[in-house]
Amino acid sequence: MANFDPALLGYLALFILLAASFAVLAMFAGQMSWTGIAILIVQAIVVLELALFEAKGAAALPRAAAA
Repeated sequence: MANFDPALLGYLALFILLAASFAVLAMFAGQMSWTGIAILIVQAIVVLELALFEAKGAAALPRAAAA
C-alpha cells in the first residue's frame, strides 16, 4: 500500500470543500441575499484556514520509517 502524505490529503479535502462552497454560491447566487453570500464566503475562508492548520499539524507528526 502506498504511503500518502497527510498534508497532501488535507489540501485535497480543502480543495473539494472550497469547490463545493463556491458551487453552491454559483448555483444559488440569484436566490441568495448579500448576507447569505457573505456568510458562505466567510465559511469557505474558515474552512481554508482550518485545513491549512490541520495540514501543518499533520506535517509535524513523526513518520514511521519505511521498511
